[in-house]
Amino acid sequence: MKGAYTWAHAIFMEAKEHIFLMMPFVAVVFCALVFLLKDNFLTNERLKKNSAILAAIFTVLGTAMALSGVLISGGAR
Repeated sequence: MKGAYTWAHAIFMEAKEHIFLMMPFVAVVFCALVFLLKDNFLTNERLKKNSAILAAIFTVLGTAMALSGVLISGGAR
């Protein structure tokens, strides 16, 4: 909490905590989607598109968490 960028901890740590709490639910939904609808993936274009969007959201959230951690630790120096 000390350093030139104390705002980084206040803003990004809170965001990181909330993203972390949401990620397991997104992962469970995605796994359930793949498991329950695995036979439809080859024929249903809408299902493929929505699954790709969900996977992209999950990837963006994970990347945001990692970058927030870098910003927070950089703000402490």
